[in-house]
Formats: sequence, structure tokens, C-alpha cells
Amino acid sequence: MKMDIRRFAVLSSACALALGFCEWSPAAVIVQIVEADGSSTTAGPQYAPVEFAGSSSTTVGGVTYHAMSGTSNTYSSHANTVANRLIGNAGGNSVVDTVYTQYAGDYLADKGGSYVAGGTSGYGLIPLPAATGNDVRVINHSYIAAAGLEHSLRVLRTLEYVTSRDDLVFTSGAVTDSQASLMWGQRNGIAVRGTQGFAPDTTSAWNIRKHADVWAPTTEQASFSAPSVAGIAAQLIHRADTSGQTNGARHEVIKSILMTGADKTATDAYFTSWTRDLPNNLDIHDGAGRVSATNSYSIFDAGEQGFTALPSTVQGTVISSPAVATSSSGWGYISSIGELESVALVFHQPQQITDLTATLAWDVTPRLEVVDETTYIDGGADMLANLDLRVYSVNFDGATYTLGEALDEVGLSSLSTDSNVEHLYFTGVLPAGHYAFVITYADTPDLEDYLTDAGFSYRFTPVPEPSAAAITLGSLAMILSRRRARA
Repeated sequence: MKMDIRRFAVLSSACALALGFCEWSPAAVIVQIVEADGSSTTAGPQYAPVEFAGSSSTTVGGVTYHAMSGTSNTYSSHANTVANRLIGNAGGNSVVDTVYTQYAGDYLADKGGSYVAGGTSGYGLIPLPAATGNDVRVINHSYIAAAGLEHSLRVLRTLEYVTSRDDLVFTSGAVTDSQASLMWGQRNGIAVRGTQGFAPDTTSAWNIRKHADVWAPTTEQASFSAPSVAGIAAQLIHRADTSGQTNGARHEVIKSILMTGADKTATDAYFTSWTRDLPNNLDIHDGAGRVSATNSYSIFDAGEQGFTALPSTVQGTVISSPAVATSSSGWGYISSIGELESVALVFHQPQQITDLTATLAWDVTPRLEVVDETTYIDGGADMLANLDLRVYSVNFDGATYTLGEALDEVGLSSLSTDSNVEHLYFTGVLPAGHYAFVITYADTPDLEDYLTDAGFSYRFTPVPEPSAAAITLGSLAMILSRRRARA
């Protein structure tokens, strides 16, 4: 299959744009843009998919463009803006060396498959799509395509399968009309809200509960927010590649880091407030908040943290030889977790803790069905593991770590049953000491022997204890103030 992709050679130096991220040493990350089409008739480099007046390829500003299937010679300002946002937000000084183009309609037809036979819920069996080609790592989908409900569901199920199978970061703009902008309903991807109207999809016919995952800075539509997030994802993947941290490039980890790094307190003309929605502590419109490349980079650079298997979550359970994290941020990858299993990421801080945020992300995958020795995607059935995320206290006697109580204050537990994201946000203060992020695969009887992997990340703010000198000065100031009041 021919696809619309961009290869990044990311250069070192400065932080760019309001998103505030940094570039690193050269490396290539290949990004696919599924978009409308355009032409080279407008002056300057054309980052939109182009046909070049019938030519199959051309070079503009040092960038080689290859026109593939479905393009035409009609200029699309929408596609041009999307591509510029992606390139600019992937590093500002990034060098794009290759662009492959494909019209979005062709992409959807290929990925959506065809209606083959009756599925368990009437949505059909879908042929397995070909593997994503050309070493694509990130897909940005800013094209809005209207479709009927059954076709939309087949496309969504297929994309969820492809994202999971091919380990892709998939970003798309979230807008109100869930059928017209069907891509944002892809639960393994990252739904990005812009300035357009948006409401989470809770329609029973879709059998999903999907909110936006993050909000991205823009004064325009969601189409131009999504490529900003895709560009940041490319930077994080590049960082993982160049630092040799293979797990950091996994799509569940990238999604988790982007959500944990999001800012809930930022305000501007369009992102004005963030409101918690239980049970997974996400805003129904803005997800984890305003995306922050600076925060996300800091989380990634704190490094991978280790998980320890827990035989039980009962208070007093011994945690055997945990790798205790001391950083105030970090991430981890769980390669396999099964029903009724639990793992813990133990951390310690000698200071009080506030503004704790964490995100757990894993995949929804459709069931596969074999008919006449051919494997199909069952468009009407999901496999969704029910994972829970809690913070526990941990007791340490100098030699042994034991699990304490679950801290179930609002913001310290996320226990949703119909989502593949759990999120924590706690603005109170925790005392200095040992704690654990505990991930538990809750009982899911309809998924016998089903294993899943997951990405996790966290950050919090240590609260420095006042020094002896500060206490003395504070006391002296209080005494002098009282004396002046009596004078």
C-alpha cells in the first residue's frame, strides 16, 4: 500500500514555539499524514500532498515529494496547514527529506476493509489489513470523512487492530460529530481537541466511552491541533531511539507520557479550565489537559522505572526486592499482565509530595475469527482488559518493604471499567515516605487467558522542608511584627 509519510532528521538546538520542546541529535522518525490533496501551484515549499502538475515527484526546498495514489492537482490549504503544523511542531529546525502522499479516502477504504459476513453484532468480519509499510512510526489523521455507523465501526475496529499490531502512535482531531470525524473514536490512538465544539461519545450503538485525550494549542480547528501532538510524539520516539530506550518508543508509553505531561492549570483564550470527571480523573472535553512537550520530555528523560510483581494487594503483603524509584517523574512499560495479576512501581521521597499525576494506557483489540481457514477481524467484538490504578502507602523497616493501605482519596485512584486509560491527579499533600503505584488486572471473566501490555508514566512535585535558618528568620519576623503592633 502506498502511503503519505514524512521522514524527520531532527537537528539539535533550541526549544521552539508555545509548545516548548527541545530538539536532539539527528535521527529519522517516519510519520504518515492521511489528508486531502493539494498541488504545487502556490509559491514556496508545499507540505500538503501534491501531484506537481502530473509529475510523480519533485524536490522543493531540499524536500523530495512523491505523489502516490488518490492525489489531484487541486490545492488544499487545509492539508497544507496540517503538514506545516506537523513539521514545525516536530522540532522547528527539523529537516524533512521525503514526503509520500495518499488521499484519505483511499486510506480509509484500505484500512476499513469490506463487509464479508455477518459478525456477532452485525458489523461484519473484516479482512486483515496489510502491515503498515515504510517503517511508519506515527500516523496523523486530520481528514474528516462522513460515513454510516456500520462502516465507521468497521474502520475503527480495524484501526485499533492496526495501531496495536504495528505499534503506531495515531493522532486525530476530536470534534462533536462522532460519525463525521470517526478517527477520534479510535481508542488506541490519541484524540486531540482543538477549538471546535466537542462532546465525548457515549452512544450505546458505538459501545464505547471515548473522551478527548489532550488539548493542543491552536486558534483554529482540531485538524491543526492533532499534527502538533504527532510532532511531539515523533520527538519522543526519536529520543527513545537515540538513547537506546526501546520501550520508550512504544505507542502506549508515548500516549501515557503525553497525557501525564499535560498541563491542567494553563489558561489562554481557548483552554480556560479543566474539570475532573470520575472515575478516571479526566476532563470529558480536554482529557488530561493542555499538551506540554516540555513536561513530556522531562518525564521521558527521567528514565524507565521498574515494576515488581505483587502476590496480593492485601495490606502487609511483602514486596520482594523492588527497584525503588527516587525521581519525581518517570515512566515504565509492562510487557505482559494477566487476569487478577498486580504489579507495583515503588517510589520514595524524603520530602512531602504534591501535584501528583500519572497515566496508565493499554490497548483495546478486536477479536479475531477464522472462517474457511481465513482469519478476519470481528467488527462487533472487543477485547478490553479491565486494569485499575491506585496509589498505596508502603512500609519499610530498613530491610523489608510491605504494602500499606490504598489511598483512595479523590485523585489517587482510577477504576474505570469501560475505558483503556486510567489517570491520577492529586493536588493535596502526601507526607514524605515510601509509596507505590499499583496496577491490577481486575476480574474479567469474558477474557479468559487474555494478556495485555501497558504504558505508564508519573510526575509529582516535591515540597521542600523549611530549613532551620528559614524557621529562625520566620520566628524573628513574627516577634518583630508583634512588637511593632504593640508599640
